[in-house]
Amino acid sequence: YTFLIGGAYQWDPEIPPPTYSVFFDGELVRRSNSWLLDSVRFGGNCKPLCNQDDESLIEFFIYDRDSRYYEVEYEYEWDLNVTNHNSSATVSSGVVPQGPGISPLAHKIMCV
Repeated sequence: YTFLIGGAYQWDPEIPPPTYSVFFDGELVRRSNSWLLDSVRFGGNCKPLCNQDDESLIEFFIYDRDSRYYEVEYEYEWDLNVTNHNSSATVSSGVVPQGPGISPLAHKIMCV
């Protein structure tokens, strides 16, 4: 299983941060009061998502609290690039749709 959390109140220093706890089969998996965006993977068959010999896990989060106020659909474009001293190459790219009826919290996991 994957638990995702994110929210606007975490960005406001005037509001005390909310706390979350994740329990699975009666056991505490994670408790936090210092998150902005977070994900927790848990369950009986949690295998590594990437080949640990030659890949790295990248997690991408976006939270657009204003998306629920607009009547039009729009999207964010993203690119993941590998950059060295002489060049840059796109490894992965995509779009995150936003608008009415679409969750303001988006999460993507990729192996590179």
